[in-house]
Amino acid sequence: MIKAVESDSSLIPDVKPNVPLGSSRPTLPVRFALDKVPGDVTLVSGTTCSIAVGQ
Repeated sequence: MIKAVESDSSLIPDVKPNVPLGSSRPTLPVRFALDKVPGDVTLVSGTTCSIAVGQ
C-alpha cells in the first residue's frame, strides 16, 4: 500500500495524488454577451462555466 500523505515537522502535509492529475476536457476561451441577467444571479470574473451550443 502506498502512503498518500507524508508528514514531517511542518504543519502542512505532503499529499501524494493517487491518480495522475490533468484536465479531463480541453478548454477553449470564449467571449460572449448576456442580454439579460436575472437579479438573483451574481456574475464573477475569472470563473469557469460550461456552455451547451445548439441545444
